[in-house]
Amino acid sequence: MIRTEVAEVACDGCTLCCRSGELITLSDEDTPPPGGYQTMVVGDVGGPEGRVFEVLAQVDGRCVYVTASGCSIHRWAPMVCKVFDCAGLYASKTRRQRRVMEARDRSGYVKALYARGRELHRLRIGSQP
Repeated sequence: MIRTEVAEVACDGCTLCCRSGELITLSDEDTPPPGGYQTMVVGDVGGPEGRVFEVLAQVDGRCVYVTASGCSIHRWAPMVCKVFDCAGLYASKTRRQRRVMEARDRSGYVKALYARGRELHRLRIGSQP
């Protein structure tokens, strides 16, 4: 099932997910900003051999739309961005799964993203970080 509800996340200026190097896929339901999205095409990412995907462009693992003050296209952000919840991501993975993902990450952003998700998850369930 594809989630389509906008996440209620207290980002408070956090842009770790925008800088984590994760590919931000586009869907037919996304409404692009005036002039369209800046994209790049990637091939065979977890799909059938030879399949290509259009994703938001990145520079050094960072979404081209992230700025010092957050997302410069927030109003037109792709659905995948609108529904992302780092606390939910943290809670959906086992410790072992998180460690595997962190070990694959060369930037350090994935570990920081899980730490932020853990912090928000603990706040949600009423525990202190």
